[in-house]
Amino acid sequence: MKHWKPWVITGICCCAAGLIFGAAGIASGALNQEHYAKKWNLSDYHDTVTGHFSTVLIDADYADITIQPGTQAAISAEHMEDNTYQFSVENDTLQITQKTSSKRNWLYWIQIGPWSAPTPTITLTLPEAEYRAVAISSNFGECSVSDLTANTFSLDVDCGSSTITGLKTASCNADCNAGELSLTDSEITGNAQLNLDDGDLSLNNTVIGSLCRLSNNMGNITMQQVSSGTNEITLDCGSLSMQNCTQEETDTSSTYTLRFGDLSASSCVLYQSQFTLDYGDLETTDTALLGKSTATDNMGNINLNLRGSQSDYQVISDIAGNSDSGSNNQIRISGDDVATDISVSFTEKD
Repeated sequence: MKHWKPWVITGICCCAAGLIFGAAGIASGALNQEHYAKKWNLSDYHDTVTGHFSTVLIDADYADITIQPGTQAAISAEHMEDNTYQFSVENDTLQITQKTSSKRNWLYWIQIGPWSAPTPTITLTLPEAEYRAVAISSNFGECSVSDLTANTFSLDVDCGSSTITGLKTASCNADCNAGELSLTDSEITGNAQLNLDDGDLSLNNTVIGSLCRLSNNMGNITMQQVSSGTNEITLDCGSLSMQNCTQEETDTSSTYTLRFGDLSASSCVLYQSQFTLDYGDLETTDTALLGKSTATDNMGNINLNLRGSQSDYQVISDIAGNSDSGSNNQIRISGDDVATDISVSFTEKD
């Protein structure tokens, strides 16, 4: 105990010193946003966009980006360093760029609770119209898009969460390395491709006319009230949850591939489904698996509660036995006979 006493005293003194200097800095205004804004000559810009454009390109190094509806095309860029923000309208294209100054001091990145340097923000207000293309690229920062109509929409974010609400487009592509990604109350008449490396991916109350391709390396995927033509979903480490989802294309197969994680489907209607799990449980509740489906689970349990009666399905399994009803709805189940427990039930009785 005697040997530990000097270290304990030293630790207490360091903590006390940190609190004193932190409080002094806060009291003196050294850590508030106003001080930072003056220190680095941060400026706010509020510009009205003139000239016709149907394409929008946004390229930002470090900024929170918002696209919102309004009556007049306008840009609000706040907390910008000198010569780091500009916009132009040329060749039917509105282009907005924001770069991070190479002279930024390391103190700029210090954050103590709410006391930090103000985050650069870009807010683009767009009148209601159908734009030809909207593309957003950001290295670091949050992104929010609401009530936008465009023929094509693309989003590329390295680090930061993104929220897309009320999007109407023929093609949607979103690629995020780290952060949450959500698509809500949207309508994509063609394909939607959303890729995430680290974070949770969610789709809510959204219609996708053709292929819905989702992938996530580390995180969960949640789908609620999603209608899609077909699905192609891949997860390396994370769970997939589907609620009230409907597949519209009856003759095209959909694939669901999970390496580590559970898959659950509740109140869904799916066709030609191919479920492949390396390690995790597969469970359906009040879900119709129509056409020819397969369920493979190498290490986990399979619990299927199917919408309809036993006569509506033909379940084929070497592990749990076969149920041959002559139905066109065939489900072939396979897995490790030691590590996989199989249970099949129905919402109706024959």
